[in-house]
Amino acid sequence: MASDQYQSLSVASDAQLRDALERSLFNYYNAPLKIVQLERDISEYSSSFTIEELKVKLENGLVLSLMFKDLSSRALLDEARRTKPDFLFDPKREIEVYQSILSQSEVGCASYYGSVVNERDEQFWLFLEKVPGIELYQVGEFDVWLEVAKWLANFHKSYKGRIESLATEIPLLRYDRDFHQIWPDRVRSVLQARQAATASQIDILVRGYRRVIEQLLQLPPTLLHGDFYPSNVMVQSKKRGLRICAVDWEMAGAGPGIIDLAALVSGGWTERQEADLILTYMNTISPEPGSSSEREKFIEDVACGQLHLAMQWLGWSASWSPPEDHKQNWLQIALGIIERFGW
Repeated sequence: MASDQYQSLSVASDAQLRDALERSLFNYYNAPLKIVQLERDISEYSSSFTIEELKVKLENGLVLSLMFKDLSSRALLDEARRTKPDFLFDPKREIEVYQSILSQSEVGCASYYGSVVNERDEQFWLFLEKVPGIELYQVGEFDVWLEVAKWLANFHKSYKGRIESLATEIPLLRYDRDFHQIWPDRVRSVLQARQAATASQIDILVRGYRRVIEQLLQLPPTLLHGDFYPSNVMVQSKKRGLRICAVDWEMAGAGPGIIDLAALVSGGWTERQEADLILTYMNTISPEPGSSSEREKFIEDVACGQLHLAMQWLGWSASWSPPEDHKQNWLQIALGIIERFGW
């Protein structure tokens, strides 16, 4: 059960956690349910924040496998505390996305069991279903990736035209002009501090991205996951087909859906495979067959999203190194995109 590492990461006592869970489960099931056994363990999925896996046995015999995520600033893990840009942090964002949006959705996200928001004591706790299955990056069958591209398109389509009203109620990241204009200066500062690029390369990056900003701002906004990399997508084979579930909505935002698609297609795909993923998404968004010029324009839009992601990771922090699932040569990717499209 409790290792030394677990003790150092835990911020809630068993009594606090039990009380919060019973109140959340009362609201979820609309009935009082007493917890007779609670097992806790640190989750291997802890990345930015402390995440615990809970096994909860109720007096009626029901056993639940849950995830407990602490989103308070004191629960930030050391590397995230040191490197995550302050303007991206909002402890209520993921909680409100689950509470107000995903819990009402039919796209198959993790079941939302409840939360605690106590600003005075800085308690921001989230209780979710422990989603079964494996992370997408472990899946070798390309057909599964195509299904994920379809799922993502249907998800984005379901929020098209509704995102502005949602963004006024929930602290989503806004992919607006101010947000995009943050990254060129951060990239210049970080790359200069790390001596990771020549002055000429930095100028090419900044100039190219500033041109892309205008194109990104013209794209229709929807609800973005914001970090739709294969490590944040769970897949589970079921009798009725494939369950696809995106997890970790800390970066949820209002912006063009191609940002999520760009994250999905990042990695070591062949040019043909990348095009298949992009066009599968495009054809799901708009079933009417597009012209060759429309397809080329859409592929270019996705490249704009890829350049944004590259700039985001390049400008994240001078002391940050990407985790394995994000570990790519973002400098060369960005320069290659700019050269390919003449930006």
